[in-house]
Amino acid sequence: GSTWASLWPWEHQLWEMPTAATHGLVDGDATWVSADDRVSIQLASPPVSIAGDPKLVPRSLVGLYMPQGMLHGRAYYVQRLEDISLENSVGPKSLWFAEDRGQWVITDPTRLGDSQTVLARIHSRAWWPWEAHLGGTTSPASIGAAPFATLPPWQGGASSLASVKASWEVGEPSGAFHSARDMAVNLVCIRRLVVKAHAMAMHPFLGTYDFAGLLSSRPFFLQRTQEDQRFAVWYAEEPEQWVITEDFRLLDCITVDARVSDTAWFPWDVGSPWQISDRVGGFCPDAALQVEAVP
Repeated sequence: GSTWASLWPWEHQLWEMPTAATHGLVDGDATWVSADDRVSIQLASPPVSIAGDPKLVPRSLVGLYMPQGMLHGRAYYVQRLEDISLENSVGPKSLWFAEDRGQWVITDPTRLGDSQTVLARIHSRAWWPWEAHLGGTTSPASIGAAPFATLPPWQGGASSLASVKASWEVGEPSGAFHSARDMAVNLVCIRRLVVKAHAMAMHPFLGTYDFAGLLSSRPFFLQRTQEDQRFAVWYAEEPEQWVITEDFRLLDCITVDARVSDTAWFPWDVGSPWQISDRVGGFCPDAALQVEAVP
């Protein structure tokens, strides 16, 4: 781990289990024995994809990368076999965080954990590789966060964030690196969803939503509508809930129209029932309210 008392639970390997029921912090009659391989804590991650200008990004780096485990306190990813370029006989590429460099890097599979020779790199200590090129995390609770860094420059406030974005650099046979500004690691997710309820429901937030960017390292979606009132589906970190609010209330989790207490990566994967606001400060469950992905 980072220290003798690991900073993160997934860095600690020697877990123990009680032989009898405990009472809070009181062991009672229990003794603690090694859990061996029965307990393991790791970060969960969706797949990612790498894309970029073919003139600047080798075909061998492009494709879908699947999470395979953890390295240096972060998830690492391995290129899907179907996406291996025929020009590359080494095998699938690996995407991982090199702690000694403070960089996300791409290497050959035999170089996993060895950052001496890398195929591509980006100077970023972001927790997730899909935020590395944004210049900071999209988590509003973090210091130095850039929660709307994925917005296009012509939208209000986004132009100032574009200046802090980082660029991937791709290695050349000579050992030098060239900038590939269009190269990005993208979170793989469905780009459209629909919010549905009972056939007689009249909630204004029902309808189709489109992917609009990243917030709290997760996607957020904006409603398709011709009305002045528009809603958003996004993840609120502080209460650990997926919420539906009017779009101008993004980052404001005090007033929400619907919510669900679940930390799933995507709103269509939640396992708890949604609740809708009763407009007097409370919430009531609505078993018919569903958020579904649209392929």
